[in-house]
Amino acid sequence: MFWTYIAGATDRAGSLRRRRQRKQFLRRLFLLALSRGNVMHECLVALGSNLGNRTAYLERAVAEIGERPQVRALRRSGWYATPPIGGPGGQREFLNGAVRFETSLSPPQILHLLRRVEHQLNRQREIRWGDRTIDLDLLLYGHVVHGTANLTLPHPRMTYRGFVLVPAVEVAADMIHPTTGWTVRQLFDNLARRPHHVALTGPIGVGKTALLDSVAQSRSLHLVRDTIDEAALAQYYAAPIDQAWEMEYRLLNERSCALRHSGLTDEGRIILSDFCWDQSLAFASLWMRDEDLVRLESEWIACRAGVLIPTLVILLYAPVPVLLERIRRRGRNYERHLTSDWLASLMGALRNLVSRAEAGPVIELDVTSPQIADEVSAALQSIQTALPTFPPALQSQLPMTNE
Repeated sequence: MFWTYIAGATDRAGSLRRRRQRKQFLRRLFLLALSRGNVMHECLVALGSNLGNRTAYLERAVAEIGERPQVRALRRSGWYATPPIGGPGGQREFLNGAVRFETSLSPPQILHLLRRVEHQLNRQREIRWGDRTIDLDLLLYGHVVHGTANLTLPHPRMTYRGFVLVPAVEVAADMIHPTTGWTVRQLFDNLARRPHHVALTGPIGVGKTALLDSVAQSRSLHLVRDTIDEAALAQYYAAPIDQAWEMEYRLLNERSCALRHSGLTDEGRIILSDFCWDQSLAFASLWMRDEDLVRLESEWIACRAGVLIPTLVILLYAPVPVLLERIRRRGRNYERHLTSDWLASLMGALRNLVSRAEAGPVIELDVTSPQIADEVSAALQSIQTALPTFPPALQSQLPMTNE
């Protein structure tokens, strides 16, 4: 029976791959149409500078972008002083802003334009997150979702960076972040909400708890760890279909207790968990009988209102052979039957789960990157850093959310 379920998971993985290939084809077709037409699209660009005459660099960058005949500036934010995030110590404070404009250029053409303006203003890219005369990032291009080695839309880190969202909400509060379905104002409100909660999730073997412990060594955090009952897990893996309801229902309730609003206060520390409260649904979708899955979804809905919603979900991933090797090295006998196809299906189920609009901001990170701990630490620093203050005259002008 276990292997019947594994075969079903393999079919689902193939279906996911076919859907992904179709999306890639449609994206290329869409970008080709953009490059050949004169339709105007609204864009949002973030600007930053912490070298030389920062204001002059920012003003000149806006002017250089707006001089192109295919670009028409709509609104420009004020400049906000913000501390540097990540990178080497001792950096000067940044000035950050945002500009909203219309353009007939395609996303790759906009990226080329921004890189050319950076080059004209002597931008150096020797040290990641280092000092810079100018930094220009394309945040949004209408409702386009685009992913290549050179350009990702929407910008993958905009949802949790205060130095991005504060100027962005000044000029583009109503623009939609296409993968969450949230407005820029809703993203800002999410970041302003307390207490902050960051949830790590990912497939078996990805190293969620190890990463949590590594990051905690350099930051003051409120840690919430998943409970592991080795004996119960061994029973679960021995007969996953029969044991799935009992195990996932138990985990759902334990995680609900750990993340209840009433038990968590804003101590100025980020709550960092090595699990996402929603992830039981992903695991259950691969192993649980249909009637039990319906029961679990009902319990999930009943518990949802009392659970702290994550400020950010960090979805960790690694190539399947890496996951299998990590699983082998940690030596849990009950995990030895896990297959490549099942792990790929689990990763697909987790991606589908966190891509729902109600899941909120998500970033995917490859744990095989040597910079993974720095990346997570920088995300935590971005979330924890006090938001820049709006000018008093602007506060009353900002559109309110419908929540």
